[in-house]
Amino acid sequence: RTYSLHHLPKEERAAEALTYLERWFAYARTKLHHSWCDSDCAFPSLTKIPRGCSKKRKPGATASTKTTSFANVCVKWGSPMSDTNFTQVLNIVAEAAGISRNLLGDEIWFTSHCFRRGGAQYRFMFAPEKRRWSLKLVKWWAGWAPSEKAETVTRYLLDDVLDREENQLGDSLVPDAVSCSSASLESIRDIEYGSSQAETDDCEEIQVVQ
Repeated sequence: RTYSLHHLPKEERAAEALTYLERWFAYARTKLHHSWCDSDCAFPSLTKIPRGCSKKRKPGATASTKTTSFANVCVKWGSPMSDTNFTQVLNIVAEAAGISRNLLGDEIWFTSHCFRRGGAQYRFMFAPEKRRWSLKLVKWWAGWAPSEKAETVTRYLLDDVLDREENQLGDSLVPDAVSCSSASLESIRDIEYGSSQAETDDCEEIQVVQ
């Protein structure tokens, strides 16, 4: 499939790819002294990636505090980046940014799937109302087979939101919670699908129709 990228409005900048792709092309030209040609891959294969967070640690293992360096990484411009390459780099960057663990301190292991699912959920539910996509368009863009049942895709899109509702509201008795309205409901303010704001600030029961 061929996907066309465009610059998006300011309110959708976090979901835009073209700006950051252009920055990568410019960086490769100026910093890596690479002259782009038609046979190059936009995301080339990498070798000698530092180990650091390149592999998922076993439970109980501690993370290294040593700064990860990419100085020795080699780029194969004519070969596409493998999923393993991408996962290694993604988790190294996540660890450096301080987002490799959740609120409970458990390690999070990111894969490319988080962008696929997150992008599908954003376009289906959380994008500005006029920029939301139909289920059919989301299925095409995300690469689902036309024969995939709508029920399966819908659960794929909504399960994460339902999980957040259960996890957040189920922990409402935590001692340091500010209040139901400012703690629990704020984190799931979009649980009313199609609404960009919470319906009320009161601590009301939230019901999800399954």
